[in-house]
Amino acid sequence: MTNFYRKFLSRIIVLSSIIYFIIERRLPAQDIVFLNIILIIYSLDTKNVFSKFLRDWAPVMVFIFCYEFLRGHAYIFHNFMNIQVHKTELLEIEKLIFGNPIPTVIMQRLTQVNPTSLDVLFIIIYSSFFWGAISIGIILWFKSHEFFKVFRNGYLLLCFMGLCTYILYPAYPPWMASQEGYLPILERSAWEKLQMGKFLSLVFDKVGYNPVAPMPSLHAGWAFYSSIMFDLFFKRWWSKLIYLYPLLMGTFIVYSGDHYVVDIIAGFAYAISAVLLLKIKGFIKPSGYLKNADISHSQKMLK
Repeated sequence: MTNFYRKFLSRIIVLSSIIYFIIERRLPAQDIVFLNIILIIYSLDTKNVFSKFLRDWAPVMVFIFCYEFLRGHAYIFHNFMNIQVHKTELLEIEKLIFGNPIPTVIMQRLTQVNPTSLDVLFIIIYSSFFWGAISIGIILWFKSHEFFKVFRNGYLLLCFMGLCTYILYPAYPPWMASQEGYLPILERSAWEKLQMGKFLSLVFDKVGYNPVAPMPSLHAGWAFYSSIMFDLFFKRWWSKLIYLYPLLMGTFIVYSGDHYVVDIIAGFAYAISAVLLLKIKGFIKPSGYLKNADISHSQKMLK
C-alpha cells in the first residue's frame, strides 16, 4: 500500500468515526480519541516527519501503556505473593524526619477551603507528570536523535524500577492514611475542590488505578529525570532553571496528600540512579559529544 492510500484510508477511518459518534450521540472513549488524533496528524503529514516520530516513539507508548496497566493491576501480584499493604511505615518515617504534624497537614492547614489559584496551579503541574517528560523528550528528539535514544532508555528504565517497587512494596499514601484515622482529615486538595473526580475516572477506566503505590513518587521521578537529561544536553545557565519543575511537582503532590516527602526523595533518588546507570554503561558520552554529533537531526527530519 502506497503512502497516498495509507493516508487516504486514515482520513476515511477518522471521518467514519466522527459520523458514527454523531449518529449515536455519545462521546467516544479516550482510546478512540487518541487513535483518531494520531490518524489525523498522520493524514496531514506531508513530509513523513510524523511517520519517523511514530517509529521512534511507538516503543515508549507501548511500554507506558503496559506500565500503567500493570501498575493498576498490581493487586494481582500482591494477592498471588501474599504481600501486605504497609499502612503506617512511611508515615512513621515522615514523622521521624519532619516531626508531627507532617508537611502535608501543615500545607493544607495554610490553604483556604474554597478553590484557590494554588489549586489551579496544582492541576497544571500535577497533570504534567506525563506530558512534561514527553515534551522534553520531543525537544531532544528534534535536537539529537542519538541523545533522544539515551533519554528514552533511561525513561523506560525508571518506569521499570518504579513498577517493581509498587509490586513489592504497596503502601498507604497520606490521604488514605487519613481515611483510616492515622492522620487528621485531609482533602484530596484540588481533586475535591475543583471536582476532578470525573477526570480521574476517565483516565483510569482503561488502565486501572492503584491507590497504594506512593513509593517512590514517579511524578517527581519523571520530572527530575527529564530535567537532568535536559540540562545534560544543553549545559547552559538557562537549562538549570528547569529544576524548578521537579521542585514544584514535589511540593504540590505533597500538598495534595498524594505523597509523603519521603516518596519525593525516593523518586528523585530513582531518577538519579537511572542517569548514573546510563553513565556507567557508557550511553552518556563526554560533554558536548552528543549535542554536536547529531546536530543536523532536526533539519533531516524536515527535509
